Formats: sequence, C-alpha cells, structure tokens
Amino acid sequence: MRFHLHPDVTPSVEAGQVTLSLPNGERWLFSHDGTAELQIEPSCWLDPAQAGPLPTRQIVLTAVLGGRAIQIGWTLARLAVR
Repeated sequence: MRFHLHPDVTPSVEAGQVTLSLPNGERWLFSHDGTAELQIEPSCWLDPAQAGPLPTRQIVLTAVLGGRAIQIGWTLARLAVR
C-alpha cells in the first residue's frame, strides 16, 4: 500500500508509526497493525499548475501474501495541539 504525501508534509518515523507535520503546525499520526513493514520512500507530486513533478515522500506498507488474502489495518488521526 502506498500513501503519497503532499510536498509540504514532513514525515518522521518512530516506533513503527509516522508523524506527519504540516506547515500550519498541525500534526497527524499514521499507524498500522504490524501486519506489514513500514517504510518512507521517495515519490513525486504531479500538479498541473507546476512546470514539472515536485519531489515528495510516500508511506509504504509492504506484506507478503501467503496464498490467502490478508488484511492490513491502518489509521490516520489528528494529534491534539499542545
């Protein structure tokens, strides 16, 4: 599973979760159930208002299917403002 992030979003990984920091100070927490391996990888953002693609990042959850379909649980929640 791939979750492409806007170029203005800054991801940081800690303890298998990703904190997403927005320019306005908001923070969001992406977490998953541990079924998959979590990584942050390069990506690009396509915007028709831009001359070309913008570099960004993506959250990637990877799992191997073992002959049966599996379910990968994930959540995205806004963190309270301090």
